[in-house]
Amino acid sequence: CGVESRPVARFPPRTMSRSKFLRALDWLSSRRFVGADPAGNKYFLEHADRTAARPRRVVDYAGGPAHPDVHSVPVQWWAWLRHTRDDPPTDEELAAAERQGRAFRERVRAVEERDAKMRVRQVAVGGAAAAAASAGQQRENFWG
Repeated sequence: CGVESRPVARFPPRTMSRSKFLRALDWLSSRRFVGADPAGNKYFLEHADRTAARPRRVVDYAGGPAHPDVHSVPVQWWAWLRHTRDDPPTDEELAAAERQGRAFRERVRAVEERDAKMRVRQVAVGGAAAAAASAGQQRENFWG
C-alpha cells in the first residue's frame, strides 16, 4: 500500500519527567512579551507567582545571560522595570530621547571646543599661569 507510518511523538519527551515538563510549560506561559529596544533587549511581564500583588518585569539582554550589558538599557525602560512608570515606553518616546541625547552631546562638544580655543588664546597672550588661574576662576564661578 506504500503508506509510511511515522512514530508518534511522546509528550513530554522521554528525557523529561512529566512534572518538569509541566513546570517548564507553566514558566513559558507565564511570560508575556512587552517590547524591545533598539539595542535588542527584550522586556517581559512574568507571572511566576500567581499570588504576587503585581507581576515581575524582566529583561532578556541582547548579549544573553552570559554577557548582560546593563548599560544598553534605556532610562525609560529602567523606569518601567522598576515600576516607576506604569506603561512601557513607546518607540516614538525612545526615538525622541535619542535625538535629545545627540543634541546634548553636540552642545557639549561645541562648549569643549570653545573652551580649548580660549585656553590656547590665553596661553598665547598671558602664559600658562594666566590660563590655569582663569580655568580655576571659571570652576569657582560655576560651582560658587
